Amino acid sequence: MENKINPHNSTFSTSSHRLVVTEKPSVAQSIAAVLGATQRKDGYLEGNGYIVSWCVGHLVQMAAPDMYLCFTPIINDGLGGG
Repeated sequence: MENKINPHNSTFSTSSHRLVVTEKPSVAQSIAAVLGATQRKDGYLEGNGYIVSWCVGHLVQMAAPDMYLCFTPIINDGLGGG
């Protein structure tokens, strides 16, 4: 019978978990230790209601300066100063 919650039959249980994704394995291990996720799996640590996994490399980076112009608010101060 197919598990509709977990159709790929992955190794973690289908109960509710909180997912934490970190930038590298060493950070994941540190956070997992604090959270009590002590069961080592293939690509993640699990335990105490948490799944702690990691990526390799930077997850975010700053955009080029011209990308920020679209977020600059235009404020009309009512002084008519152009």
